[in-house]
Amino acid sequence: MVRTPYLVHGFSGTVRLLDQLVVATCSLVWTLSAAAGGWRPDVIVATVPGLPSLLAGSAASRVIDRPLIAEFRDAWPDVVTGDMSTQVARQSLPRHLLKAAVFRSVTALQKQAATCITTTEGFATTLRERGIKHVEVISNGAETASFMELEHTDRGDGILRVQYLGTVGRSQGLSVLLDALEVLYQRGYREQVKLRIVGSGADLPVLQAEAARRSLDVDFQPPVSRADLQKTYQWADVEIVSLKDTKPFRHTVPSKIFELLSTQRRIIGLVAGEAADILNDSGVSTLVPPEDWGALADTLENLIHNRDELVVDTTGRSLLHEKYNYTALSRRYLAKLERAVDRWRQGRGKYG
Repeated sequence: MVRTPYLVHGFSGTVRLLDQLVVATCSLVWTLSAAAGGWRPDVIVATVPGLPSLLAGSAASRVIDRPLIAEFRDAWPDVVTGDMSTQVARQSLPRHLLKAAVFRSVTALQKQAATCITTTEGFATTLRERGIKHVEVISNGAETASFMELEHTDRGDGILRVQYLGTVGRSQGLSVLLDALEVLYQRGYREQVKLRIVGSGADLPVLQAEAARRSLDVDFQPPVSRADLQKTYQWADVEIVSLKDTKPFRHTVPSKIFELLSTQRRIIGLVAGEAADILNDSGVSTLVPPEDWGALADTLENLIHNRDELVVDTTGRSLLHEKYNYTALSRRYLAKLERAVDRWRQGRGKYG
């Protein structure tokens, strides 16, 4: 493993892009230098998000003549560019044209790749409909060593402890939590529900200001270390996973879902598509339409009165172990890489 230089970017999109450019450039320089010294990999894997990484991977693939694997860890760039047919009405023409150019460029790189790998069947279908010939699916997952042995204990104080732990970004649409909490306050449950948001991200200052403005008692906590993670999950009765209600997110499965499945906690999923399917199969989740604060308030109110529904069995952990553990996923990934290399060799001739 080679660690490249990088920039600390915080929440700034501009600095984030500069960081991606630095990392991609350094990765390309190192790869070409290693190739010049005699070391040549069998395959180049470029992981997105981060358009510069895809560009660097494509360049390395061409220079050292090796197949490119374009790996998409979510439905990006669709999330960024959105529905190109409806964007003009909502934003300036230059911005729309820039997004359209990015979309076309990424699609062209996808078509050049020996194989595209996605984390969901839905996004794989989308790519195939665009004419991408070789698309494979490797879902996100979790290490079995990180599975947490937690059991739910009713503290007997009548308080429902609701927790969101993860990235507090624009994609998560976490204002729905504040809206639902305000509804519960209006219904007289101020003392019977506690909300904690753990993490950082671009939307954190916005949520903090909004909670203060509306006099909502929200416990904002910074990100926790792996060592403190189990204790943090132990606090909660309910865990939240949330994405905004946009078409691309129907083909996105937040990696946090797989960690949550090991906690033996009731999960409320404000998600749609494949993420909702996984949670539904787990047997430990309650699904709520994304960004539907009214339905979320109703769900939480029900749990306040029916605390027996907070007790879940180990079906979520079993599903995680059987289908989404990293050991099994890594074997599948390696097999797909080997097939991609064999196919490329057959098309280009064997290389030394």
